[in-house]
Amino acid sequence: MEILINNLNLKKMKRLTILLIVLLATIISCQKEQNATNTPTKIGDYYTYKLDVSKDLVNTEDPDAEKIDKQLLVLSDVFIETLKNSEVREYIYSSAKLNDGFLSLNDFFTKFPHTKNDINLEIAANLYAKEFNIKSIDDINNNMMHMGTQMFPVINIPNIEKFQNNTTFISSAGIEIEDNEIDNIMDEVFAWLIKDNTKAEISVGEEIAKNNSIPLFIFTVHNNTEDYIDNTMNNFSQENYTNNSETETSNKTNWSSRCIQQRINYRYEGGLASSDYTVTGESYGRCNITSSIYSCTFDYYNSVGSNKYQNISTVKKEDVGKTLNNTYYDLLDSNNSHEFYFNTFERDWYATPKDLGSVTKESNTITLQGRMTYPNEWYGVSPNYLYTNNYQGSQVYGGSKGFINSVEW
Repeated sequence: MEILINNLNLKKMKRLTILLIVLLATIISCQKEQNATNTPTKIGDYYTYKLDVSKDLVNTEDPDAEKIDKQLLVLSDVFIETLKNSEVREYIYSSAKLNDGFLSLNDFFTKFPHTKNDINLEIAANLYAKEFNIKSIDDINNNMMHMGTQMFPVINIPNIEKFQNNTTFISSAGIEIEDNEIDNIMDEVFAWLIKDNTKAEISVGEEIAKNNSIPLFIFTVHNNTEDYIDNTMNNFSQENYTNNSETETSNKTNWSSRCIQQRINYRYEGGLASSDYTVTGESYGRCNITSSIYSCTFDYYNSVGSNKYQNISTVKKEDVGKTLNNTYYDLLDSNNSHEFYFNTFERDWYATPKDLGSVTKESNTITLQGRMTYPNEWYGVSPNYLYTNNYQGSQVYGGSKGFINSVEW
């Protein structure tokens, strides 16, 4: 009897061992399959990317932005069939060329009124639209309020200078994905590549996009500058401020400086995307023209028209609120005697240019702009109050959204 029981127990142990081996093999197989799905592969110049709505679209810091991102994702999907029309692509390009690189959907539907019904039919059948409970174009237009500012859907073409109208094109909502340093996937957005009637999910970054002639249509938002209400002033003080001997530079200065530290205390990106802390600026006044080293132009920092800029730092989600050390680089290079205004902001390369403030003095007007998804995404000073920055030399000025610590040289 005892031998029989031992044999039965041995059989049970063998069966259990086999079951464990099968279970372990299944788990490993699933993990390999999942890793294979998540591992990016190349399609020409682009990496494949599978959008994860539960991760890439979540924005707990800004629920309004999350809602709008969902609507823009739907637009970028349902417009694909319409964008296959060569006349449509050419009209968007020619119109955007005359308007800072973008065209409003309202103007688009004025030119092609019959397409509105086609788009509504696409929305009714779209899986994302069903998931997000989006019913129609009018439904989207009526839900574009962001922090008290009415936004409007537009089609932006970041590579408009390279644009060539052809049947291969890219449609995107400008939804940033998590950086992947191993594969050098940095500051990229989810998109659909349409080629030979195939539709591939990819990610695309600024450098490849702007150096490529394949049309890139970004469905994003713009605002009427006159209607912008800076509600962030209610949450962030503009008082002089120091913290552990870390000071902010003045936004108006006539001296040269180099950035050694920086910090942002607020995050504008959704999902796991990093923040692109950026500076832009311009000078005004008379130059000392007695020496060739003096210059009246600050084209490298002047964002007007060409939207030029200097990246300060790429800040990961977990580093928001931390003081980070920078390698030395020129923040301001003003080898002249006239004043220099600058502002810092969250730069989105795929967005339309937004106002960062203006100053008028001695009959000269400076207007700063930066590519931001929303007009409140500044760090240095509210665009409405740029003219109040009257500190010079080593004096400091600061708010609590972010700061730059610099040294004179």
